[in-house]
Amino acid sequence: DAMMSFVEVQPVPITLLFSIRTAFVVVEPASIPRNNGPCAAARSPFDTCARLCLSINSSYSSFEERNRIPVYEQNDIRYAFLSYTTATNGLSVPYGKDYLVNVYSEDRVKEDIEKIKDQVDVIIVAMHWGEEYTFVPVQSEKNIANYLSSLGVNLVIGSHPHVIQPIEYVGDTLVIYSLGNFISAQHSLGIDKII
Repeated sequence: DAMMSFVEVQPVPITLLFSIRTAFVVVEPASIPRNNGPCAAARSPFDTCARLCLSINSSYSSFEERNRIPVYEQNDIRYAFLSYTTATNGLSVPYGKDYLVNVYSEDRVKEDIEKIKDQVDVIIVAMHWGEEYTFVPVQSEKNIANYLSSLGVNLVIGSHPHVIQPIEYVGDTLVIYSLGNFISAQHSLGIDKII
């Protein structure tokens, strides 16, 4: 259904978002599990984040917003935070609303990095990738990590497998393949699947 979005429409506790703001300034929605929900409500958690001055990456309200790549500065270090997903859990992006999610493609990533590489000292990419519940990166993750490294990305932070995966350097790029779950309601899978 063209009116359905894969972006989760679920209440996000304000206290959790406020706590996140004090620890980390970027929210990467591709790592938030998704359910089908109406497009009109799809961005409500992200609008709450915006009101709390959290940066939102990978989910936008328009093509214009998607094409603007913010540059941040902290301690005289200028950086950009990009975010992409290789999977939408079988759900389709509504027709004409491709801006709702940054689906990974080599061309899109290259274009985004070329836009900002001369403006920043550090490029960080969050990747929603890989296979769930695998403790080692699959070949597609490694291929993407190599490509991102070849483009000059400094740090790749992975999510989606729900479990911790290795951290390694690929060239000069530090790649965290999967951080695992911070909060999970997947206890029925067994402890070995959620660590």
